[in-house]
Amino acid sequence: MSACKHIFGLLCLVFIAFLAVTPAKAMLKPTSFHLAPTVGGYLFEGNQDIEHGPAYGLRFGASFSEHWQEELSLFFIDTESDDGAGDIDGYLYRLEGLYTFLPDKRISPFTAAGIGGITLDPDRGDSDTRFLVNYGGGLKLGLTDSLSLRGDVRHLVSFNDVQSNLLYSLGLTWSFGKPRTVQARTAPADSDGDGVPDTNDRCPGTPSGVSVGTDGCPRDSDNDGVPDYQDRCPDTEAGLSVDSRGCPRDSDADGVADHRDDCPDTSRQAEVDSRGCPIDSDADGVADHRDECPNTPQQAKVDSKGCPLDSDADSVPDFQDKCPGTPEGASVNAAGCWIAGVKFATDSAAIQDQYRSNLNEVLDLLRSSPGLHLEIQGHTDSVGSAEYNQQLSERRAQAVREYLVERGINPERLEAVGYGESQPTASNETGAGRAENRRVQLEPLD
Repeated sequence: MSACKHIFGLLCLVFIAFLAVTPAKAMLKPTSFHLAPTVGGYLFEGNQDIEHGPAYGLRFGASFSEHWQEELSLFFIDTESDDGAGDIDGYLYRLEGLYTFLPDKRISPFTAAGIGGITLDPDRGDSDTRFLVNYGGGLKLGLTDSLSLRGDVRHLVSFNDVQSNLLYSLGLTWSFGKPRTVQARTAPADSDGDGVPDTNDRCPGTPSGVSVGTDGCPRDSDNDGVPDYQDRCPDTEAGLSVDSRGCPRDSDADGVADHRDDCPDTSRQAEVDSRGCPIDSDADGVADHRDECPNTPQQAKVDSKGCPLDSDADSVPDFQDKCPGTPEGASVNAAGCWIAGVKFATDSAAIQDQYRSNLNEVLDLLRSSPGLHLEIQGHTDSVGSAEYNQQLSERRAQAVREYLVERGINPERLEAVGYGESQPTASNETGAGRAENRRVQLEPLD
């Protein structure tokens, strides 16, 4: 074991010394043969009961090309048994193939693999021969045109009992013989360097680096007419119309390709769904980008702006308007019903002076609309019996009718009806609510 350490140290020193004194531009010329005396160490796997030992060898090789060589190597291994049974002489012989990665450089790595065998001849007992497969690599350092320093490491595996050993070595390689030559052939002209000769190239101006077919034209994998190197959508379905980028056309630029767009003429400012149609969040038939009333209830009819219809223009939309035929200019309540603007004291049908101006507005509207007929509706709160409140509501309706008739309105245009306490507009649980319910409403008649 001590001898192996000394050999390994010596090899390292020699390698460093050669690096220091060798000219920087030294490199090997390609030759036919090489010869390499070598020293190193052989490491046995522990369960073989054999000490590690120094190894001395000689390699002879032949080159097939500047990258590939075949090599025969013979090594003598000086070792001994772990159990004190005596010295062992080892004979290692191998046939390998080597591949050199950078043959024209001063420093060149290589890899190697091969087969062989090892014969172990002990002082006592019979010799033992094992067949091996090995692989590994190393590094070559050019010293002169024909001399190089070479370091190797190999992993050796026995066929017999699957034992794994290691061989490391350092040696000088002398190269000799004339290099193998290959008759140079003139390559056909290829102006754009795409690998297709000009004589066969149907697209002679292809940009450098672009993958081409056998005709020298850029590849178009999805056959959409846009070559792969320009195609932003390389997997377009067959038959689809594409733009200059190779992507399916999107005529209205809504993000949905034409072949999937159910609404191909969508406005550019519209947000669309997966079918390419403008989104209509409230489902009123007016797309969001044109909808001025985007939260319309689904039951409401809307105009072209997406806002609820207000047929009688009383500012109460039709879907909330309980009195949809209110004349233009009439004052309405939250339900869209025409209110006379008259409220009554408890248990009274007398029109108070403060409400006469409101009734005068009704007069003006009746005078300006001679064809208008009205139902004057009287209402009460819930104080008292229902029978009494019915009579009271009729008197209140009649009081308003008489007020209008006395001021020139044809009585045939006016019909007084009492509804008692049956149609409150506010809660009868509070004084303010009861005051709201003591009222008169007006309903246009057909």
